[in-house]
Amino acid sequence: MGKKGKKSGKGKLPVVTVAYYGPDDKTATKVAVGIVREWGKGPAELKRWWGQDVMGDRGIQQQVADFIATHRAKSVVVTEGIIGCPHEEGIDFSSGQECPYCPFWRGKQPDVKGLVFSVDAYGWPIPKPDKSAVIMAVATYSREQWDRLMEVADDRNELESSWEEWKTSHEERIAHLRQQGFEPMEIPVDVDALQEFCRRRGLRNDSGVRAEYAACQAQRRRQSADLS
Repeated sequence: MGKKGKKSGKGKLPVVTVAYYGPDDKTATKVAVGIVREWGKGPAELKRWWGQDVMGDRGIQQQVADFIATHRAKSVVVTEGIIGCPHEEGIDFSSGQECPYCPFWRGKQPDVKGLVFSVDAYGWPIPKPDKSAVIMAVATYSREQWDRLMEVADDRNELESSWEEWKTSHEERIAHLRQQGFEPMEIPVDVDALQEFCRRRGLRNDSGVRAEYAACQAQRRRQSADLS
């Protein structure tokens, strides 16, 4: 709970969803990023990128990062790996049919409209139908890094009053996410590296950018694990 805010029943908006698609579960040729501004409704804005390997394409990843940053996301929900084929039912092939271009996904296509997340009574995003398909990246701070964050954050007046207060709030959030079926990926933040991330993109160091930074670091961690 921040200095100015009271604990609310709703999670913070906007929430960004990032989903990867490809002809199989090894190569992502499409990434779709949605901006959710109201609970209980679909994305208010959806943007897609295509390429031979969108996860490994630095140019596309930079465009995705810039798009997320412009919307000042409070949370970023990323699908773990590739969740389906890149073709769209009703556009690339007939509604109700299997994609004729991606035999790998026959019988495996997810309910894309309902996959990324639903929302519980308190406004927290809940992945469905497969909760293991989503990475929830959560930024974490050592006491030293928290002190550094309080020196440089543009929204420092909205943050918790102390590291102890932040730690308590953080542990409550992690417990809630695990209760809902997530396994949060905690991302230790080096604030100077975060500042460089902001400087290169011309961004303010605020809660939205920190959420996006944590999501980017989670993606890099996953990609490194996949390559090892």
